[in-house]
Amino acid sequence: MALRNSSIPHGHKRSNTAIGLFGPFRAASDLITTYAILQSLREQHTKSIIPNPYIKPRRRLHFQAQSSFKPPLIANENAFLGDVYSSDQNDVEKPISCGFYRLEAGTPLVYTYTYHEMKIVVEGEFDISDETGQEVHAVAGDVFYFPKGAVITFKTKTYGLAFYTGQRSEGGA
Repeated sequence: MALRNSSIPHGHKRSNTAIGLFGPFRAASDLITTYAILQSLREQHTKSIIPNPYIKPRRRLHFQAQSSFKPPLIANENAFLGDVYSSDQNDVEKPISCGFYRLEAGTPLVYTYTYHEMKIVVEGEFDISDETGQEVHAVAGDVFYFPKGAVITFKTKTYGLAFYTGQRSEGGA
């Protein structure tokens, strides 16, 4: 169904995408008209959609993971890491896994990355250094990329919690 200009809410221009239908509404009637258009489009398009057997519509959600997920101890007396989710069942060749890393005051963790990883500090602080001796003090909001082969040392005077996404299978850290 082609949208005619008369079926577009007043003040909105025609767009080739559904996003173009959304915008600042001037009145409740604009919202109702837009809703009716979307309902009509949905009804027409759902009749013509052929399910793709290769797409598995799965959504996984872990509510309040930052505060409720407790990663297991992985090294020394103070380094904890645990995957929350992984795509390894959906993409065996190029999986990605994500989870939380927590370090408490104590023994520094020296880690050699066998995969690429991105990390964002969500709480606390880390002192992070690489094999060249370059060191940074990381706090909440700081984002890092650790390339495959990097040798990284993590230390903290208090504690640090980071969320990571790595190009590896679940449990492959």
